Amino acid sequence: MFWRSLCVLCLCVCCFANIFIGDTLVRIEHNGEVAQLVGLVEENGAIVDEVTRDYLECYVGDTIFDSLENLNISYSILPSDNDLIQEYKNKAAISPKDEQCCSDASWSHYHDYDALTDLLHELQSQYPELCQLESVGQSVLGRELWMVKISDNVATLEEGEPQFQYIGNMHGNEVVGRELLLRYIYYLLSGYESGDQNIIDLVDTTQIYILPSMNPDGYELNQRGNGNNVDLNRDFPDRQDGMNHYPQPETSALMACSLSNHFILSANLHGGSVVVNYPYDDNSHHVPGLYSACPDDALFRDISLAYSRTNGPMYNSDEFPQGITNGADWYTLQGGMQDWNYAKTYSNFHVTIELSYDKWPNPDTLSQYWEDNRESFSNYLRKVHQGVRGSVSDSDGNKVSAVISIEGINHDVLTSPLDGWYYRPLAPGAYTVICTSPNYPDVVLRESVTIAEYLPTIHHFVFQ
Repeated sequence: MFWRSLCVLCLCVCCFANIFIGDTLVRIEHNGEVAQLVGLVEENGAIVDEVTRDYLECYVGDTIFDSLENLNISYSILPSDNDLIQEYKNKAAISPKDEQCCSDASWSHYHDYDALTDLLHELQSQYPELCQLESVGQSVLGRELWMVKISDNVATLEEGEPQFQYIGNMHGNEVVGRELLLRYIYYLLSGYESGDQNIIDLVDTTQIYILPSMNPDGYELNQRGNGNNVDLNRDFPDRQDGMNHYPQPETSALMACSLSNHFILSANLHGGSVVVNYPYDDNSHHVPGLYSACPDDALFRDISLAYSRTNGPMYNSDEFPQGITNGADWYTLQGGMQDWNYAKTYSNFHVTIELSYDKWPNPDTLSQYWEDNRESFSNYLRKVHQGVRGSVSDSDGNKVSAVISIEGINHDVLTSPLDGWYYRPLAPGAYTVICTSPNYPDVVLRESVTIAEYLPTIHHFVFQ
């Protein structure tokens, strides 16, 4: 565990500037020259929020308008929807003590921070053997970052059982994921208790972690950024350029959470489009529209399709074939969560899932979003089991720290410091697994494995 704590410390030792978000959302039409346009607006301080085949939208500050005009870039200022959002918020959530709580009708409401907190505590109280609630840190304004763990033996760490994580509401004004994750928590807990075998199989074999709101301050303030108005999805150490500023409290908390656990598969949920976005989010030229394949490109396409395939609006997208996209092929960003998780944690394969074109839709539509995404949530979660895993030990049965490599794929994973197992997600196919350890510098262990969809292949390595 020491090296992971040291990683967090080392990421926080230098400080320059955070990426602050302008207050105005503008739309800029384009004629296909999107790469050059994105570069120009980002060089002038804009944060790109959405790129389509016809336009891009970006957040800008007051100082950028002269620059846009000097560059002959035409734009339109999009109207604020704060009054409408407040109207939606005023349709208060049903109290968790009410007998109608968690009924179908109760999910057509937004949960503010207090309602979210009350609901999570109530679910922990109702399902104490399955549900454990903890705070992984605090926001800028002192709100808890609540994370729920769901497992059949929730108070213990089960050897050989992979850890999975969903994260919602990273951007405060993208709220569909926050609400759907609250409902998914209840869906898993109530389904397990009622005997749904598919849910029982998931919960009995997986340690599931769900953090509904990474940015509770942004939610309460109706804004994308956190309490300091910093974009949290530009705040992680960049895989190419590293860290040049102190991360925000929410970012530090999520990095510490990742490094103190051993998540194998995860996703963060956004709004503004409908697509699964997979690594890399950037390329060496920082130019959008250039596919930037990571070493596990085949795996990421496979797990992204597992989500999109059962989401009709996503899979049938006119914009993204089969509802998936490489991040940099869409538009580039630096300091994002998904690239950091894949490149820096040595275990966590992470995607970004965009759930809705409307970031803060009428709450009456939340039930349809739930129907669109419910099966996809579980299909993606099941992918945590697809790959090879096992223990690494010496001939006396003592756990051995090791590096796991896959022949032909330049991305290693480490054994978990929590249970001594390795977990290596892989797309279906045949592979050669290589196991090495600093404790046995002259020994290389190899094993040929075949991976089937959704199923684990178990192989234990023993150093003699």
